[in-house]
Amino acid sequence: RCWESGDDPWVEHAKWFPRCEYLIRIKGQEFIRQVQASYPHLLEQLLSTSDSPEDENAESSIIRFEPGEDHSEDAIMMNTPVVNAAVEMGFSRSLVKYTVQRK
Repeated sequence: RCWESGDDPWVEHAKWFPRCEYLIRIKGQEFIRQVQASYPHLLEQLLSTSDSPEDENAESSIIRFEPGEDHSEDAIMMNTPVVNAAVEMGFSRSLVKYTVQRK
């Protein structure tokens, strides 16, 4: 994600992939906690940016529900690709939901 000259690969790895088992094994949870604490607005940044143009692969933006699934606005919002990516990166669902609701 948007690296610049001089960025530390371990710090960038800890920022964007805090659940990576290799990172945890090599650098430890305390290192990851310190990096995450140094970037308190990281989740907002993630949710406000996109790497792909809006028209590219528009089909992937369509949300489909199975019969019996919750169709509420919150459920729809929490089932978007960017939210799923944030959760996959290690952000808690409750923090992601809170951040998205503030937008």
